[in-house]
Amino acid sequence: MSEATLGCAASLAPDGYDALAADVIGAVGLYALWGRARHAQGAPGVDATWFDAQDWRADELAVYRDPSTGAVLAGWAFEFASEATAAEFARDMADHSVVSSGAEVRVLVGEQAEAVENWASAMGAACP
Repeated sequence: MSEATLGCAASLAPDGYDALAADVIGAVGLYALWGRARHAQGAPGVDATWFDAQDWRADELAVYRDPSTGAVLAGWAFEFASEATAAEFARDMADHSVVSSGAEVRVLVGEQAEAVENWASAMGAACP
């Protein structure tokens, strides 16, 4: 399977943060993240998660640091083959800040909740 390109800027840096690293993790990384989330929610189905993860088309994990405070934010953007799978993944990631648009989902995490929410708002405006 060839890697697709995310339609919206996957590495849209949060204001005031410097990029530290970015990489493609792939379907196995998606499977690990999704399986852990489902397990934490008490949902069975390693097989179902593996099946769903095969709908992966592209991803990018990007890490940023605020040079003045050292605070770190990370965003993992995913593109799926279908909007239905993307919506299911977004629901399962509800413990995190999630920005969804069609078949693309971004999971945002960081040390400072306010910074994550500001980034999610900016990401939502940039990736309608």
